[in-house]
Amino acid sequence: MRYPRVPRSLGALAAVAAVLVVAACGGSGGGGDAAAPGGPITYADWQIDGAGRGDALKAAVEGFAQSPGGSPVTIDQIAFPQYQDTLLTQLGGGTGPDVFNVTVDDFYNLQSQGLLGDLAGTVTQPASDFIAADKYAFVDGKRYGVIHSVQNYALFINKDLFAKAGLNPPTTYDEFRADAHALTTADTFGFALRHSTSDPAGWWYDLSNWVYGFGGRWSTDDGTPTVNSPAVKQGVAAFADMVASKDHPYGSDGATNRRMFWEGKLAMMIDNAAVPATLLGNNPNLNLQVVKVPFPTDSTVIIPIFTATNADGKQPEQAGKFVDYWLSKPVQDKLSTDTRGNIMATSLEPPQSLLAQSPWLQTFSDGTKDAALALPAGYEENANQFRDAVLREIDQVITNGKSVDQALDDAQNAVQALKR
Repeated sequence: MRYPRVPRSLGALAAVAAVLVVAACGGSGGGGDAAAPGGPITYADWQIDGAGRGDALKAAVEGFAQSPGGSPVTIDQIAFPQYQDTLLTQLGGGTGPDVFNVTVDDFYNLQSQGLLGDLAGTVTQPASDFIAADKYAFVDGKRYGVIHSVQNYALFINKDLFAKAGLNPPTTYDEFRADAHALTTADTFGFALRHSTSDPAGWWYDLSNWVYGFGGRWSTDDGTPTVNSPAVKQGVAAFADMVASKDHPYGSDGATNRRMFWEGKLAMMIDNAAVPATLLGNNPNLNLQVVKVPFPTDSTVIIPIFTATNADGKQPEQAGKFVDYWLSKPVQDKLSTDTRGNIMATSLEPPQSLLAQSPWLQTFSDGTKDAALALPAGYEENANQFRDAVLREIDQVITNGKSVDQALDDAQNAVQALKR
């Protein structure tokens, strides 16, 4: 859902609308009289609740009050299912938090509507050493956010099942397919992935990992769609072949796949950096190993969360100082440790204190160098339509036997039409 930006020239009418929006949404936006420079700021997120990672993030946010030039922060924790609409309503009404976190899809949507603050000249630390995904915080050469954290993908392996079969982790695609077949028994499947129209977002991430792993991209950097390129066709053909094989639980979804994995009924799956905690939380005895995806190239999907500022915020200077504080080495170092190895904005190695216990942190950290957005370049504002057009055709490959060549040629025509 998109909301038109309220022009500043609407004066009193805009102010009244802003108050109504904040009241309706229960937000802590910046409506009312402008605050004095250096005053308190508001911060919105969906990740603050909960022990562990949530507590660590909350402590870091609140620490701004004790930093040089800092100020108190009021945190607006909004449940994720309501977060997008609440934030868009507030920002579209000229109110909302001074600083907020946002998913990659919403980041580009908000930027296109002029709702994100331009951070040029604001970010002073670190002068360099950002992770590679920092480039996605720029639009037309201007910085509109910084990386809050990222999730990327790797291959999860049940070491006990591999040992029982006398196998080592695969290092090539041919080995991977052979292992998936060898590890499929009456009690287990060799591999599982998401491929259901009921979960288009999850399916898109899994599919994009295969396409990128075979050297494809959904579009070029200048926004030209490449859905029917040879590399994309090769990746889609391999994906569809796996779905159709007996080595894969046809019809399964992401939650089912993860449960099967922690129950020892699934030998391999490709999943993101947040998932080991879930698996081990459900089965502390799981013998988990995480290695890079053994596809022809090392590229996988990366899912960034951005920290951005409100273009209409009442405390733009303090919001900028908060972003600079967030990027400081002490904050980034502590967050990396306290969130148990979350990949932050800067190029930190995983904390040594955690690597012995969670060696996969290194695998995910290394994988960010070659990872790319599943969001097609040039289609930031209608990415879901692009995704749905492609998945609709690939569903025909999986369910009705349509040829990959024809399906992706048809999908190419459909996404080209989105730009007309």
